[in-house]
Amino acid sequence: MRAAVALLPLLLASVVSAAEVSLSEKINQAAVAFEEKQDKEFKPVEASLERWRKTRLRTAIKDINDLMTSAAPADKPYLAYHLLSVSPRHKEARAVFTGVGLPAPFDEKGERVPEAKVPTSRNRALAEKVSTLRYPPFSAVAEVISPKAPAVQSYWKRQKSGLDDLRKKLTEYAQQGEAGNAYQVLAFYWPNAKEVVTYYAGVKKPIPRQRTWFPSVDRYLLDNGLAGLDCLDVQYTKPVGGAAPTLGTGGSATFSGRAAWDFSENLRNCRVEGMFTTTGDSGFTVLDTAGSGARLVVGAKQVELFSVTKGAATSLAKMAIEEDLAANPTPVQLEVRGKFVAALVGGVQVCSGDLPVDLAFSRFEVTPGGLTAQQLRVRYLGDMNETEDLLTDLPVKPPAAPKEEPWLVERKQQLDKPVTFKFEDTSVEEVVALLSQLSGVKIGMDEKAETLKNLPITLDGKDLKLASALDWLQRVSDLSWKATVDGVQLTWAK
Repeated sequence: MRAAVALLPLLLASVVSAAEVSLSEKINQAAVAFEEKQDKEFKPVEASLERWRKTRLRTAIKDINDLMTSAAPADKPYLAYHLLSVSPRHKEARAVFTGVGLPAPFDEKGERVPEAKVPTSRNRALAEKVSTLRYPPFSAVAEVISPKAPAVQSYWKRQKSGLDDLRKKLTEYAQQGEAGNAYQVLAFYWPNAKEVVTYYAGVKKPIPRQRTWFPSVDRYLLDNGLAGLDCLDVQYTKPVGGAAPTLGTGGSATFSGRAAWDFSENLRNCRVEGMFTTTGDSGFTVLDTAGSGARLVVGAKQVELFSVTKGAATSLAKMAIEEDLAANPTPVQLEVRGKFVAALVGGVQVCSGDLPVDLAFSRFEVTPGGLTAQQLRVRYLGDMNETEDLLTDLPVKPPAAPKEEPWLVERKQQLDKPVTFKFEDTSVEEVVALLSQLSGVKIGMDEKAETLKNLPITLDGKDLKLASALDWLQRVSDLSWKATVDGVQLTWAK
């Protein structure tokens, strides 16, 4: 992503007849209609993917339950913990904690119990098996969503047809005098479309790539922890810095030096998942664009967590480990959820800490020290409760009808007000301030949204409703918005 260089945007407030629909608004309506159609056509595919995902989870529950039944008494709490993490009302798992006089780590709704500790296991073979049960490998996911897979084959064809129709419509609008706006929108959905490439070459500007469209199927994968990057898949996942790993026999890979990969979008939560040996100190780091983030350094007999601030590392926690990682391939994970970071060895959390602030991670780096990896991937994690009860279904109450607040009428009128703007590599913080100035509506960012305040935005619109402008800001920045009694609130729902 390009550096955030804020330019002074050309900003003009404008007022048009309420009955008149501007060309910018027509462009926006074409995009909205395309997305709504895509979401509708994804529904049967989503149902199929949910059946597949939950079947795998039920299989994991059965496998862990079978392990718990035959496990030694010392290992039962560890297995019961993992059972409750996917099925919080599992009776046998709850009975294990009752039997040893410990509080269950999750309540029956799947919420973590603060005073409960995470149980460990000295049986590393058992821990390694459990650590692989919850999430399928990306290769298995790729097979399910492949254009050749029967459940999604027709969906991919309809998506291509829909994109072709959108391209034709936006090209027509471009010819009517809104080329900048129309091709900016087309670039969001199809950055390599020939019309987009030709237009931006003609105006001698780079194609906006701050964030591109995620189809419904990709969004589903992201929301369910089924997407990420496989660093050992050298055919499709090439590093943006350093040399690609060298694949050897048996699927193992070695690294000649530092390597880095960029994420497909900014992340608040992620998990580095590795299976490897290391004869020296190997570092695994997730970073934002300013060089701040979290690092796990793994040695043969020790792991250490660091907070990284603009390249400078500060130790958070370290722990000696019993495993000999110089000799035995072992599952190792670095998990980051907001400020919280943890290191796991063999599926067991061995140390943790907190970063000073929330960050928007955009890159993963490896600094090898005699590293030989059988697995190395980064899984994108949503900001969601990872527990779900698959054994029984709770009765679901229909949602209450939203209450029509007195201030909402005025807010809707303000959101319908047309605004004209042009942003080029302008920070989110400045975009928000200027949209607020144009519309007269107080637009604020919560703590999560502040994480992306320096993200550069390229966006323009002429006589576009404020609500539509905020929708486009959401598309290109991932910042969602809602009307409040005070104005408009932005958040980063990750």
